[in-house]
Amino acid sequence: MTKITILVFCMAAVRLLAGPIDGLLPGHWYEIPNSHLRTVVPSPAPAGDVTAIIDAWSGGAYDTDREQLIVWGGGHVDYAGNEVYTFGPMTSGSPAWTRRTTPSTADQDCGAGYADGTPTSTHTYGTLAYAPNVQKFFSMGLGANYPCGSESGQIWSMSMATYQWDAMSSNPSIGGGAQGSFSAYDSATGYIWVRPNASSNLKAFNPVTRTFAGSYGDGQYINIEMTGAIDPVRRIMVGIGGYGGGQATRCWLLNTPGTVFNPTTSGDKTPETGDSRGFQFHPLSGKFVAWFGGSSVYTLTPPSDLRNGTWVWAKVDPASGNTVTPTAENARGTYGRFRYIPSLDIFICVNSIDENVYVYKLDAAGTGVNGRRFTLSAGNLMSVSPNPFKSATSIAFANPARERAELSIFSVKGERVAVLLDREMEPGRHAVSWNAPAKSAGFYFAKLRLGNRTSTAGILALE
Repeated sequence: MTKITILVFCMAAVRLLAGPIDGLLPGHWYEIPNSHLRTVVPSPAPAGDVTAIIDAWSGGAYDTDREQLIVWGGGHVDYAGNEVYTFGPMTSGSPAWTRRTTPSTADQDCGAGYADGTPTSTHTYGTLAYAPNVQKFFSMGLGANYPCGSESGQIWSMSMATYQWDAMSSNPSIGGGAQGSFSAYDSATGYIWVRPNASSNLKAFNPVTRTFAGSYGDGQYINIEMTGAIDPVRRIMVGIGGYGGGQATRCWLLNTPGTVFNPTTSGDKTPETGDSRGFQFHPLSGKFVAWFGGSSVYTLTPPSDLRNGTWVWAKVDPASGNTVTPTAENARGTYGRFRYIPSLDIFICVNSIDENVYVYKLDAAGTGVNGRRFTLSAGNLMSVSPNPFKSATSIAFANPARERAELSIFSVKGERVAVLLDREMEPGRHAVSWNAPAKSAGFYFAKLRLGNRTSTAGILALE
């Protein structure tokens, strides 16, 4: 056996909190008590119905620096208020809703901004994203503006350090197709990728320079209300569902962003048959996760051969000991109000201003009930043991012929933190020992490439 010992200084640290969120078991939900958003809405409220803050096709984003869910929405004839809400800090043990801005006096001209220089209240769909490289919250276009329902491609941004909107002139427009479009932050490039509806181009927006890094025609017609997420390691963006349901799952190859295809899928395809699903990438399992009410989630596992292999949907029912069932999906969708929290390896969701917030734990194998098996592999190329580990773990693999082996460690944000192997390996079984120094606990995943085969495994380093 070939043994290679590598010392890796890990980047992320686990932030622990006391209470039921910290102790949540895989396959279990937890309902956070007394977490109704209505308790912090303005009084008197702007014109319309305050329930539309969530009910009017409203999305969300997750601020990974302040550990808080961001919710913003309203628009059309539903609600004139443009205030922003956050729920957190999730690592505090006592997260709560906070109204971060005061609603502006609404105009009646249906434009992209109100007279005070803030954005018009709008349906936000899947357009919301948080960019940690600038610590700003972005709305990648306005879907249905107050009060007439017109769309605007104008991008708006807010500093989460000050909760002040940037001037409208600071950002460009995505052009047409903003209504029902979706966006996702890509930790590998620092871009926000946005795909407007219909036959618009896929666009890469650089939040640092506030310019588009590229616009790519893909020849696809996309219905409104598709939702999407990015796998930063495989370098893919996946979109599911769409208005009216029955729209094929799409996969964009971000290394060649004009390339898109409809994967062959099998299993329980219920997530494909609707629209506005909650949809996130789970880095520990290497799977995409969909949720749209109730206690079950659905995972989507990409194959090693993305184009020619079969992508597998699986319904993940709650663990046998689970006693919490979230409410039914909001009638106007979930969008980005279902989000993954990397620091805690849980998902968060909210359905209504009059319902509590829920969190859910999926184990690192993506089964929802195991909690100890942290190896996900395509073709069982490698195994990790022990896992979780405190000081060192061994990543083992076998190759039948001489071929190049590439083994890297990534953070939960998709950042490559170490390269363990990158050379030709003789046939046989090999093991790489990864030694994590003290106080470098966190969630990571290893990616192994043997020739044209790849495998991903989640790893948990404990303090």
